[in-house]
Amino acid sequence: MNIYYYLYYKISTTINKKGNNVLGVIAALTWLLGLNVGIIYSNLLKINNNNFKDYKIGIIIIAIILFVTNCILFFNKKRRSEIENKFINESLKSKRIGGFLVVTYIIITFLLLFS
Repeated sequence: MNIYYYLYYKISTTINKKGNNVLGVIAALTWLLGLNVGIIYSNLLKINNNNFKDYKIGIIIIAIILFVTNCILFFNKKRRSEIENKFINESLKSKRIGGFLVVTYIIITFLLLFS
């Protein structure tokens, strides 16, 4: 199972109930992944308010690359339908476990952001 596709599927089923807001799902997924990348790199590179200016362009470039990559992956209708068909028939137990893991992932991301 591709975890990234599953994360897209879970976010899509939450945000995109009518099926016409693909860009919103892509933006949410990019933002969440960007937070994770930002947290990791800010800890590794010791980025703080004083030296943020030095890394600003790099952060913007990484954000653009993440967004473009997600657009390439998920604007493809065939891929989106494959993802949906793959996960739509999951069992109730699997849905609950997957939902719990996705919510846990999001909560941990926010806790790391504010710690």
